[in-house]
Amino acid sequence: MDSSLKMTILVLAANPKGTSPLRLDEEVRQIEQALLRSPYRDRFKVISQWAVRPDEIRQALLALHPQIVHFCGHGAGEKGLVLVKDIAVSISTNDCLVSGEALANLFKRFKQQLYCVVLNACYSEVQAIAINQHIDYVIGMKQKIGDTSAIKFSVGFYDALGGGESIESAYELGCNAIQLDGLAGHLIPTLEKKRLSISDYQLLQLIKDVCKHSDVLGSERREAFIRLLPYLQELPIHYKRPGQKYLQALDQTWKWVALNLFTFQVEPHKPIHLSLEKWINERLYQEMKILSQQPKPDFPAPLLSDLDNFEIFWKP
Repeated sequence: MDSSLKMTILVLAANPKGTSPLRLDEEVRQIEQALLRSPYRDRFKVISQWAVRPDEIRQALLALHPQIVHFCGHGAGEKGLVLVKDIAVSISTNDCLVSGEALANLFKRFKQQLYCVVLNACYSEVQAIAINQHIDYVIGMKQKIGDTSAIKFSVGFYDALGGGESIESAYELGCNAIQLDGLAGHLIPTLEKKRLSISDYQLLQLIKDVCKHSDVLGSERREAFIRLLPYLQELPIHYKRPGQKYLQALDQTWKWVALNLFTFQVEPHKPIHLSLEKWINERLYQEMKILSQQPKPDFPAPLLSDLDNFEIFWKP
């Protein structure tokens, strides 16, 4: 798969001198191994940065444009995440605290491509809540979590992500990985999810944003698809008992996506709960490579039945 189509996971590690030692090298190794052994290993690119300072987060986001950011290190609750201090600022201590507000204000500048942040650090729930104002999915820790449990969560999470699961499913399997090993803390990770409200018009505009860029290798086309994909991935999850109007709208929308973006037929919606999410994560992604060969589409957008607006409500 072309490297420009891969999902970039930026791993930021910080364990300043004077703080309790963590097995961050083992956590990063386990993340890489989880993705390497996964059936969709070619989808992902992991880039790790060590002894991270505050400025280096911004610089990495600007240079790499990741879709997922994973922080591993220490957290200090309301005070913030513990990073390595820039010696140009002060040499009195080796660490500095970065607040949830500061992180939220940083990440919101990159929300067009960044849709998941994992804060694998003790007491990081407060930062997760702050960041979730701008980023669709943010995982934090409600309280102190053991090093082994934190690593095990990462293994389960990235095993699932590499297996084609959604962020929500990967989070649940990460928690279960802690429990399966008989470790304490499987209820400590918390997933903060934005309540999405999207109209038919907005959904179609997202699709059109993808279609209007003829070069799949171009950053505009790729970023437009990334903005659309989270909505498509989560539709089956939130409509456990979809009504007929929604199913009609879904069918028509998928037909339009297939005609505009791809060259294959859309499967029917009847096994929606079992197959649609898998279809989105597997076949749709695999067909992305065909995009570069498709002419600029000129198909009319579907009329979504008489459904003026539908909303996606996150379930607790």
